[in-house]
Amino acid sequence: MKEHVEVKKVKAAHPAPYVEPSEQELKDHLVYRFAAREKFVESGIFVLNVSLVDYYKHFQADDSAFGHPKFWHHKKMRNVTTAKWDDEAPADFTTTFEGCPNTLKYRKQNGIADVKGIPMVSEADVTKHYMIYEQSDLHLRLKCITRTAKVPNGDKAQTEEAWDIVTKDPRSRFVAVRHSLFVHFFSRPYLIANKMETSMKTK
Repeated sequence: MKEHVEVKKVKAAHPAPYVEPSEQELKDHLVYRFAAREKFVESGIFVLNVSLVDYYKHFQADDSAFGHPKFWHHKKMRNVTTAKWDDEAPADFTTTFEGCPNTLKYRKQNGIADVKGIPMVSEADVTKHYMIYEQSDLHLRLKCITRTAKVPNGDKAQTEEAWDIVTKDPRSRFVAVRHSLFVHFFSRPYLIANKMETSMKTK
């Protein structure tokens, strides 16, 4: 007579359902903080309802629907031309940045901005240099250096903007963003930069 053996069925373990991080958890994931310098402005930290992949697709990719070219057209900058992202950056833009490795991607944008309130200056040629320093499933870090020409001492004035965009999990539909602005100036160029910004805001 065969011995009866009771076989117990074991249910397969199912992974716990994915839970989106809280807004504070996302903000806490911003592990980098850009060093404060003269005329440093941090516009704050905010959370967007978009995945990191879609953030790049919609705001940074060459064919993005809401990227920098569209933004500067909206600000009434004229004759805007934007190059595609390139793996090679000019020598001036290949240095390390806040602990990141060398530039991963680089692109340049040119345009003309109106200037108001400066005698004998009505417009300025503006060149923006965009650099991506880190791009992964969880992190996107980039910087923009803006320089002006055809204005008095314009070659001595520039601004730097830095973005730190993170998500806690590649599946997340949310990212936290920190934007910082550094203004480098020598008196009058800073005044011109302010006038340019004021002019674009009033368009």
